[in-house]
Amino acid sequence: MTQDELRRLTKEEISRRIREGVKAVLERVLEEEMTEHLAAGYRGYTPSRRGERNGH
Repeated sequence: MTQDELRRLTKEEISRRIREGVKAVLERVLEEEMTEHLAAGYRGYTPSRRGERNGH
């Protein structure tokens, strides 16, 4: 494997990991916003809600 091939693979791996990390952070933030907005966790019930929150 040449140095150029190794650099390309390394850049691709770094890019993949960054995308995965950003996705995980965004999903967590959206989940927390939904929990706060609905005052109910995933599949959670509250006294003021008749149905459960399914998360989607």
